[in-house]
Amino acid sequence: MALASGTHRLLLSCAVVLLMGSSLAARSVQDLGVRVDQLLADVAGNGGPPREHVIAELRSMGAELPPLLVARLGRPGELNADQADVALEALASQPHVVLCAYMRWELNRGELSEELRTGGMRMLAELSGLESLELLIELARSGPDTKLPRSRALILRDALLRYLPREGSPYDELQEFLAEESWELKQVAQQVVGSLDCSRGLEYLTADLKDVSGDAERERQLLVQAARVAGLPRIELPNESTMQTLTAYLDVEPVSLRIEAVQILSRLGDSALIPRLIELMSDRDRGIREQALIGLQLMSATRLPADPERWQAWYEEESQWLASRADALLEQLQARDSAVAFRAMRELSQARLFRRRIATGLTRALWHHDPNVRVAACAAMQIIDSPVAVPALVDVLGDQDEAVAKAAHKALLSITNIQVEFGDGWAWKRVLDGMRGPVALRPGLNITR
Repeated sequence: MALASGTHRLLLSCAVVLLMGSSLAARSVQDLGVRVDQLLADVAGNGGPPREHVIAELRSMGAELPPLLVARLGRPGELNADQADVALEALASQPHVVLCAYMRWELNRGELSEELRTGGMRMLAELSGLESLELLIELARSGPDTKLPRSRALILRDALLRYLPREGSPYDELQEFLAEESWELKQVAQQVVGSLDCSRGLEYLTADLKDVSGDAERERQLLVQAARVAGLPRIELPNESTMQTLTAYLDVEPVSLRIEAVQILSRLGDSALIPRLIELMSDRDRGIREQALIGLQLMSATRLPADPERWQAWYEEESQWLASRADALLEQLQARDSAVAFRAMRELSQARLFRRRIATGLTRALWHHDPNVRVAACAAMQIIDSPVAVPALVDVLGDQDEAVAKAAHKALLSITNIQVEFGDGWAWKRVLDGMRGPVALRPGLNITR
């Protein structure tokens, strides 16, 4: 039987053939290895036992068989086509094992066609995920092309996205890719990071910018991926190194890099960057001016026109209010007199600058003795719309007053744009974990158990 036709038959039937019980479990691995070699030698010679008898005895070796056969299939030149076909058929009840063994055998022969290479990668990704990641990478990079073809890159990317852990830190699995010398493989990892919907990804992508400094196209590709995760709700701003790296791109050329940097920084919502965005509204490039205006409107929830002077006046007025009024108003949130707390909250909720700081201060009102004040505090946080409030709002979901709990739930839905049923504390805990670090969550998701 020809290897190609035999393999096709095996790959179609491997999911339904049952593994025979092991009658030789007591044998040592060494003895089994010797017997495997004898049986495979019989296949190569004349006058040996029938092929089906050889396969049946191999299968009877049970759990010890796969590593023995895979090792022999993985060594270049050890098995001829007939022997490899018998070995693969003996493994047919384990589709992952037989596919890996066959692809490894073909890879070592050095005669792997592009069609078979791509098809094998696709099947490996479907059957086994990260268990075959090493082989997937080798198949992706070992072809005659100097660059990773798009078809292989997409298969590898999709396999990573499908099988990387969605709890814990998926970036641990991506470190090898992020350290790759091959730009094509690094690019696959960067696309995966950009698609994992995890705020921590911004730090990883920004760190890679240092390695491609001076290569505008590669810098742009990294910034595009960074922009995908920059808008995710996050409780804390990126670390200082990340912010410095991104801010430096406001002054580089070409202008396309500056536009990406403005977009990323605007989505992060750091009020300290507003003066710089106001400056960029007078930039010589129209694209920069337009993106700076979009960023200012996003960060301030204010729809002023493209007039730098009006924006500067607004910024100075807000800053003066913060310096003269904010601290006193925040203190009043804890006043015994509910009317005083209500008035303070009403004024604070109208703030459009330094929203992270105001939202943090508003959490004081969530523990007020009056449940009506607590409800109003949740509503004020919903208006201010800062992710900083999420941890406190999650805590308030357990408030004994149902009206307070429902107000907190409503505010959380609005701030995170993630759909969770009322009363599902586990889901909100997952959302909170995602905003703090590695769990991947995209606004718009519907989180259920």
